[in-house]
Amino acid sequence: MKNIKLFSSLITALMISFYGCDDDPSLTVQQKVEFSDNITLSAESVILSDDNASDNALTISWPAVLFSIDAPVSYSVQFAINQEWASGVRQEIGSDVYSATFTVEELNTIVLELGLEADKESSVDVRVEAYLNQRVYSSSQSFSVTAYNFVEPYINYPSLYIAGDYQGWNIAACDSISSREDNGVYEGYIYIPPGGTNEFKVYAQKDWTPTSYGNGGDGKVIVANYAGDNFVAPSEGYYLFALDINAMEYLLIKIDTWGIIGDAAPNGWDSDIDMTFDATAHLWTVTADLKATGFLKIRANDAWVLDMGLDEEGNLRYANHPWLEYVDRTNLAVQEDGNYTITLDLRIPGNYRYSIQKN
Repeated sequence: MKNIKLFSSLITALMISFYGCDDDPSLTVQQKVEFSDNITLSAESVILSDDNASDNALTISWPAVLFSIDAPVSYSVQFAINQEWASGVRQEIGSDVYSATFTVEELNTIVLELGLEADKESSVDVRVEAYLNQRVYSSSQSFSVTAYNFVEPYINYPSLYIAGDYQGWNIAACDSISSREDNGVYEGYIYIPPGGTNEFKVYAQKDWTPTSYGNGGDGKVIVANYAGDNFVAPSEGYYLFALDINAMEYLLIKIDTWGIIGDAAPNGWDSDIDMTFDATAHLWTVTADLKATGFLKIRANDAWVLDMGLDEEGNLRYANHPWLEYVDRTNLAVQEDGNYTITLDLRIPGNYRYSIQKN
């Protein structure tokens, strides 16, 4: 009987507790958070140049965004083309900061990463993202910008020097080959005009004192600190010359032509559009109608033996090379259909460059 009374008292207490809670439950509604004003840009139009790469180019300012939670708010700046933010560039700025300044070099990198063409005025959209417990975006603003092709400064790599009959055996005005990896493997390009013996020699310094390297036959290199045992090109022309002082071997390949190939070019991937060599300027150029929907590679002698693409920073680098490991390089591209002039500059060993200019 005692247990029954105890159970009955427990049920009564629970019922009193249940019916006593007659207040409606409170609903938590997330406060609407937004930018109170537009962002502002320090300039409506910006022309970028590598002559002042460290100067400030653009400052973006915005008002503080107030969240219901008292905590630091993180801000980022987003850049895009036609407000396609998903494929744009996002730069994290920091917490509780209300402006961001980009140098010429920083803004140029962003513009090229968006895929815009250098040396051409383009429009870029920008907005600011605020984040705490949700993401909030400002309205977008746009500015016009003209970017420049990032050009890696010329680097003086370890070099060997070439003098020969083709340049009057003038050691003071010699050509050079360089070792970009500083591994004893040197390479570069020389032009041998018609009318001479096509002989040349390689020197470790820009004078006639030892050490000099000569032709040992069958692709072999010898130390030749004397007259004779010169390298001899089979004919006049433009050559890739490489020398490995570890294995004491050399490579001499005549370049009949450089050309462009790819689905952005008139002949697609079927055949090259050949470049023309300027024997005075030592530059290769071609003018062709290109398509924005495809890509290009630059290759020599209409073959996949010696060809070039772009590295992560947009610099011209070998993909295929007889003495180098193959690297899958980024292909060249243009942003819109049109007629372009492409220039290939191989004059400075290890510092190879190109340009694509719309006509």
